[in-house]
Amino acid sequence: MIRNELSILLPVYNTRCLTMVERLKELCDAVDGLRYEIIAADDGSTDRDAVAFNRGIERMAGCRYVVRAENRGAAATRNFLAGMSRYGWLLFVDCDMALPDDRFIIRYLEAPEAGVVIGGIRTGGTADDVRRNLRCAYERRAQERHTAEERSKRPYQSFRSVNFMAERGVMERCRFDERMRRYEDVRFGRLLEESGVTVAHIDNAVVMDDFESNGCFVAKTEKDMCTLRDFEAEMRGYSRMIDVADVLRRRHILWAVRMWHWLFGRLERRLLTGGKARLRLYDVYKLGCFAFYGG
Repeated sequence: MIRNELSILLPVYNTRCLTMVERLKELCDAVDGLRYEIIAADDGSTDRDAVAFNRGIERMAGCRYVVRAENRGAAATRNFLAGMSRYGWLLFVDCDMALPDDRFIIRYLEAPEAGVVIGGIRTGGTADDVRRNLRCAYERRAQERHTAEERSKRPYQSFRSVNFMAERGVMERCRFDERMRRYEDVRFGRLLEESGVTVAHIDNAVVMDDFESNGCFVAKTEKDMCTLRDFEAEMRGYSRMIDVADVLRRRHILWAVRMWHWLFGRLERRLLTGGKARLRLYDVYKLGCFAFYGG
């Protein structure tokens, strides 16, 4: 299937994305007959220098930069971008990723016919990043599950909004849940399955090569576990953490995980936010957070 029109949509928050828009425009201009637009929507960024820098997008033909006064979250921003777009196919790309190569756009235009096409993600970083940065080590460990072949085994549970294309009609029927500031990807994947939307996974990964500090990543994890607590019933079957907790609950040992976290959670957190990536400890802490907050 060859597509000839594309709306490229970038949610932005405290990130300088002008260079990415320039690169996306270059790739689109290289495709004969492609009708396209690129829209970047800033979600109430606090970094005013980044906002000023990104206004250079407004001088580029076929590109728009919209600044929203209030921070509403990624889910609301993606819904907003979908409403602003005009073409039949919508490509969402997170602006803090790196594009893989010159065929990034072509692969989407030539992708198999499906309501949603997911390109995936791979992890960059140096060997030192893997040793020291928890987010880098965590994503690198999961790398084998990020191939199109592996993602296709659980197509809806493997949905990640960082890099995907959808038919306009799909985005009109299926909206991101704006109640959720975290885990909105998982909820959206479930909605796609419940709505009978066909999903195709392809190897067209963007590259994660910018990693937050260990402290920031641990704080995000804690928010993730709170979100799972609040939406546990809706996320069951789509979250490995909930599956594990359900097994422990049936065996009547989840209380022990909760007690462990109460006793040692602060110590674990201090170790995790240091200068070494401790993945096994992270797994224990993450389960402890869920058991303590939502068990």
